[in-house]
Amino acid sequence: MDITLLAPLWGKTPPKKYDSSELVVANLAEGLAKLAHKLF
Repeated sequence: MDITLLAPLWGKTPPKKYDSSELVVANLAEGLAKLAHKLF
């Protein structure tokens, strides 16, 4: 499965200080990558 995750262009990904939504997206990306999904 090919999956695209979008993040703001003006900040570092992952950010140094996580907000709740940023933490969810970061955890989701890490989990999907471990399951061998292609992330764009």
